[in-house]
Amino acid sequence: MSEVVTNTSPLIVLAKAGLLELLPKLFSEIVVPTAVRDEIMAGSDGDAMKKALPIHRWLRVVELTPPLSPLAAMQLGRGEAEAVEYARRHGDCTRSVQKFERFETCWN
Repeated sequence: MSEVVTNTSPLIVLAKAGLLELLPKLFSEIVVPTAVRDEIMAGSDGDAMKKALPIHRWLRVVELTPPLSPLAAMQLGRGEAEAVEYARRHGDCTRSVQKFERFETCWN
């Protein structure tokens, strides 16, 4: 199994479908950039992912250091930009969940 970094949308979709528990069965570590966490926590109080994030210890929230430049998020949302940048910076990260339908390979 390998480390994966995820964007906001796949987590929200999996949580709403009741399938969030699939991630730790597929990956040894699930990385959530702080911008992704912030997007999730800005959701409505009844959102399934907002409820799930604080209780699932296997979701590892990470802060990018150095932080992402505001210019880097101009074409993408901040959460997606941080997920892509984390994957780019960490050669040991083998996958990046950017779309619910597929897994994209990180840069090595």
